[in-house]
Amino acid sequence: MELSVRKHDLDNVVQLTLLVPFSGVFFAWLLLREQPSAQEMTGGILTILGVAILSLTSERLARLLSVRPARLLTPIDNEK
Repeated sequence: MELSVRKHDLDNVVQLTLLVPFSGVFFAWLLLREQPSAQEMTGGILTILGVAILSLTSERLARLLSVRPARLLTPIDNEK
């Protein structure tokens, strides 16, 4: 995990780690033909929605922060 945080943006790493439980249930259903319970399906849907909200929020925040900073105000030189 430490190596992935050094290589990639922390926001992306956190979002991927949030999907680990959902992917475990998904691949258990796909490969092992296990039937997820209603609680597991609800949790998976909520997890995906949460990750989607986080990714949209972080993208929007990144866009807001990438706006050019305001010019620094300099004191008026009255000594001329």
